[in-house]
Amino acid sequence: MSASSGPEQTPVAGATPAEPDSVGLHDLPATVVYSGATADQSTAPDQPDEGTLAAGALLKHFRIVRLLGRGGMGDVYEAHDESLERTVAIKIIRAAGDISPADHARLIHEARSQARLNHPHVVQIYYVGLEPECPFLAMEIVRGTTLAERISQRVLTPREIVRISIQITEALRRAAEMGIVHADIKPGNILLDEAGIAKLSDFGLAQRNTAAGQRYVGLTGTPRYMAPELLTGGRNSIASDMYALGITLYELTLGRYPYSQTVTTMQEQLDLHRSADVEFPHHWPDDVPRGWKEVLARLLAKQPEQRYADYSQLHGDIRKLQPTARLPAAIVPRAEAWLIDMVLVLVVLGVSVLSEWALRFVHLGLSETVASGLAHFAANVIQAGVFFLLILAYGRFKTTPGKRLFQLSIADVHGLPCTPMRLMLRLPLALFPISLGIVLDFFDRLTVSLSLWLVGGGLVVSALWLVLNLSSMVIDKQRLALHDRLLGTRAVVDHAR
Repeated sequence: MSASSGPEQTPVAGATPAEPDSVGLHDLPATVVYSGATADQSTAPDQPDEGTLAAGALLKHFRIVRLLGRGGMGDVYEAHDESLERTVAIKIIRAAGDISPADHARLIHEARSQARLNHPHVVQIYYVGLEPECPFLAMEIVRGTTLAERISQRVLTPREIVRISIQITEALRRAAEMGIVHADIKPGNILLDEAGIAKLSDFGLAQRNTAAGQRYVGLTGTPRYMAPELLTGGRNSIASDMYALGITLYELTLGRYPYSQTVTTMQEQLDLHRSADVEFPHHWPDDVPRGWKEVLARLLAKQPEQRYADYSQLHGDIRKLQPTARLPAAIVPRAEAWLIDMVLVLVVLGVSVLSEWALRFVHLGLSETVASGLAHFAANVIQAGVFFLLILAYGRFKTTPGKRLFQLSIADVHGLPCTPMRLMLRLPLALFPISLGIVLDFFDRLTVSLSLWLVGGGLVVSALWLVLNLSSMVIDKQRLALHDRLLGTRAVVDHAR
């Protein structure tokens, strides 16, 4: 639950302030097994009906202050706990008289389960009222907004996206350890306090009667976030929660639903989950790590076994994508590391000179001119092959002797470790004089008459490259070299060492 000190409507766990039109399929927490179900109209806090509790009314030791909102579960009030002298939220289960004894027992059991979840990212339940005619929950009141409202207000930064995702995953991991399934994960059930801390609410409390009073047993949750297996008789589980979390995180990341098709009936909404493909943007946002798409795709897999096996695994993958502020490497240590790597690579490539010298003694019955030409060519191939192996080794170990000595590493724009492919593309550019030398050496052996021109041109291009690279690093606060700008990388101080 969430509230503010003013009279305006405020987001509260399970309470949805009225909107101009019907709530719509996306806000419908219901038990559904057929097409055509519609959402109840929410009642605005400033339009109380005869069932609304008046300010000053007393429930046990909780005195009602005001109505905050209404949702699928029932009315939500701000109240004063006269026993512990604190402000709480009171959620009264609507239409309690129509709830079967079994459902009433289930609601109480799930409320008690959530009450056991003493976790910083779970809305805390303080008290469970057992009165059959008026069951209610007293819980933590969170002053802030819902994630659904935050998504509608602005685009969140990658740092915010990952931080909120980690917090909710930690809450769900703790719940799973206690054998608790949420069953209705969605942005409306995730609250953000004034500091931006996420709190998960309404564990398993989404099931309710339809407007007509007819009970549909079997599926609990919000159709817009239901996992495909629930529609074929499956039970709510960690896997189904993973799917709902995937849709929630997709909306958190891209600000829209993962399916673009327009639906007008419940059946069409459910068919989307069963058969429609998740629609990722063709051009992935530059400010969002590429690995985040893989996390979302796995969460949104149609088959439960293709999703994450547990929240610890999911939590680990998300943490790897947490944007990190990395200190840019200074020019001097970076230049020293580069010189060390250059010298070492040149020493290793020197084996090609020895191979050419050795091959000169293997004539194989060929003329001296032909043998010399073959020796030149073979040496060039060996040289290129050795350099290629060094590139592969860099992609594998993600460091070089020079970088390791000066505790430097290469990160992407988010401060995350670069992929092996990006590192392998970067090394030939970082060691551009060597790369250019290998290419020119090959042409030099084919066109001896242009030897001086090639050597001179190579020296000029290498010198120009060094000047431009150094200038780029000097004028940029992040010390980005030309190849960093091209590949979206940066040299940073290795905080892991």
